[in-house]
Amino acid sequence: MSLFGPEPFGTDASGPLYLQLQRHISAALASGELAPGDCLPAERDIAQMTGLSRVTVRKAIQELVAS
Repeated sequence: MSLFGPEPFGTDASGPLYLQLQRHISAALASGELAPGDCLPAERDIAQMTGLSRVTVRKAIQELVAS
């Protein structure tokens, strides 16, 4: 899934990594790249695809669910 490539995350983007991932997923929902109800890959898989830690991925998803 190209949505979770390592390119969008890093020091040149603004804010903590979990917020960058949260905004990235929100943008994918807003653009229709992800539809509401679509299943995301497992957090382990997202972490591996993005180069982020599982803790970072978990926090981003928790924040999305809470909002």
